[in-house]
Amino acid sequence: MQRFFVKTGRRARSISLDVAPLALCAFLGGCSVTVDTLGLVGNDPTLYRGTSTGYMDMTGTIKMTSQDGTNRCTGNFQYVDSETGFGSLTCSDGRSARIHFTGLSMTKGYGSGMTSDGEQVSFVYGMEDDEAALYLRTAQSAGQGNGATGSGFFVTAEGDIITNAHVVHGCKSAITLRTADGDVATANITALNTDLDLAALRSSTHSAAIPRWAATGSYHPGDPLFIYRFPGGGQSASGLSSTSEPAGDGGGVATGKLTAVDGAGNDPHYLQMSTPIQQADIGSPVVDAAGDVVGIVADPLGRKLGGAASTGATSADSAAQNANTAIREDVARRFLATHGIDIGSSDAPAKAAPSAADMGAVLRNYVVQLSCTTVG
Repeated sequence: MQRFFVKTGRRARSISLDVAPLALCAFLGGCSVTVDTLGLVGNDPTLYRGTSTGYMDMTGTIKMTSQDGTNRCTGNFQYVDSETGFGSLTCSDGRSARIHFTGLSMTKGYGSGMTSDGEQVSFVYGMEDDEAALYLRTAQSAGQGNGATGSGFFVTAEGDIITNAHVVHGCKSAITLRTADGDVATANITALNTDLDLAALRSSTHSAAIPRWAATGSYHPGDPLFIYRFPGGGQSASGLSSTSEPAGDGGGVATGKLTAVDGAGNDPHYLQMSTPIQQADIGSPVVDAAGDVVGIVADPLGRKLGGAASTGATSADSAAQNANTAIREDVARRFLATHGIDIGSSDAPAKAAPSAADMGAVLRNYVVQLSCTTVG
């Protein structure tokens, strides 16, 4: 009989041998269930093997070792809900990684992440080798394609830009940026922190507009949030279609609300929001009703791996769409300050708040599209 991963909080449709371990653990309390785990780490072509162990409190541990036994990765994870979660890995070769995962059923799922040196990690649990290979290949190709696209925004008039690290890490050529007016320029990486998933760029052009940053603690759950959306952004990052209000220039403004001032598991680096996002929105500023930056769009929890089999994806994607995340403004400001980029004080006098209809006209002045050719 195959070993199964315990996923508490998900309602069982029927009692069978497949869910017997879960029922038994619920009856006994405090026990654990283990499932085989397969993975790929960075550019190592060999398959890592190990196990994941889940506990009744929705936490667990993961461990996997390279085929030649030279690299061993161990870590912890936690469920956000019945189908998605996050965690971290530390490997004996000195690298670490943040990971997120999605459950396909009571018995299996997949996940991915990025190592501290910017390489892709992917793993599956509860799958036979043939099925696992599909998910692992898809995850690796998603992180090692021939091109990267995202967004960023000017933070100084001199041309400094901030975005997510994974949007630009691995670029083998100058990064191309495009403004909402269609102007094209280039940018180069000046600072990168893969643990925070933040990068600073210096553009070949200056910006006449930069944003005001919200003061830490000035935003609260329920506050309306806005992001600028370039036209042709495609599907949402969770695979669902999303809507936006026209901005009058072919772009649009996606709206939502702040749902939590910290991330899953009380992670102080993130905000949670209901604002729908597309893959191309990652790196964009998230602003409040006053137009002040409260965060930077990040990958949503439980993001479906592009091209993977869609078994169970509807409910998993719905969970992800309701738990989109942004890197908090205070984390971003500290990152910029650490690298000598002065964005001024967030306590400067507030400007007149734009209306929701005018928000796009404000954001389009300093938000840019980013693209490059990547290694791989």
